[in-house]
Amino acid sequence: MAAGMLAMMTALHGDTDAALALLDTMEAAAGDDPYVITVWATYSARVAALIGAPVRARRGAERGIAADPAFSFGLLGDYLRLVRCWARAVTGGDPVGVAVEAHDLIVASLSEPPRSGLATWYGLLGEMWPAAGKLDEADAALGRADSAIDTYGQRYAESLLLLLRTRVLRARGEPVAPLRAVAERAHALSVERDAHLVARRAEELMAEHWAATIRNAAIASSHLVGVTAGQLTVPDRGPARRSSSAPSR
Repeated sequence: MAAGMLAMMTALHGDTDAALALLDTMEAAAGDDPYVITVWATYSARVAALIGAPVRARRGAERGIAADPAFSFGLLGDYLRLVRCWARAVTGGDPVGVAVEAHDLIVASLSEPPRSGLATWYGLLGEMWPAAGKLDEADAALGRADSAIDTYGQRYAESLLLLLRTRVLRARGEPVAPLRAVAERAHALSVERDAHLVARRAEELMAEHWAATIRNAAIASSHLVGVTAGQLTVPDRGPARRSSSAPSR
C-alpha cells in the first residue's frame, strides 16, 4: 500500500516517469499473489486515470479484476471497476452504459459511508458523460464532486475538477474567455498546491484550445475571402459580338 500511495503522490507532484517506474517495480514484485496484484493494479489504474492514460488504466484494471474475480477485496475491486468504466468511456466503448455502471458503483459502494477519493470518482464520472454527449449529467457529476469536497475536505482533487469542468465548457461550445478563466484557475490552484500533474494538463488543454481557436478562425477567414472573391468576380460572357446596328459599307 505504501509504495502505491507514494507512486500516486509522485504522479500528482508531476514526476510521472518516476511514478510509473515505482508501479512497474510493484508489479514485478507482486508475483502470483492475488492480493498484492490487486493492490498494485488499483494504484496503477488510478494513477493512469489521473494522468489521462486510458490504455494503461484499463490494462491495470483488467489485470486486477482477473486476479480477484470473486470480488474478495471489496473496495479495491470497486476502484478497479470504476477505472475500467472510465477507460472504456473515454475510448468510445459504450460510454452511456459504462457511465451508468460507474454512477451506480459510486452510489452503492463509495457514498455511505464516504470513501477515499469520492470527489475524484465523481470527477472522473463527469469526464465519462461528455463522451456520450450527456453534458447535463456531466455537470451534475461535477457538482456532486464539489459537494464532496465541501463536505469531506478531500481538496487534493479540487484543481482536477476545475480542469474537467473546463472540458465540459468546451464541449458546450462556451466562449473562449470563461473557458480560459476556469483553466487558468485550475492551473494556478495546482501550482499553489504542488499538483504539477494537473498544472501541466491545464497548460496542455489551454494550448490545445488556443490552437483550435486559431485553426477555426483561419478556416472562417479563408471561407470569407472565398465568398468575397466570388462576389467580386465578373462573369465570363464569352466573346463580344458585333453590334447589329453597325453601318454597312
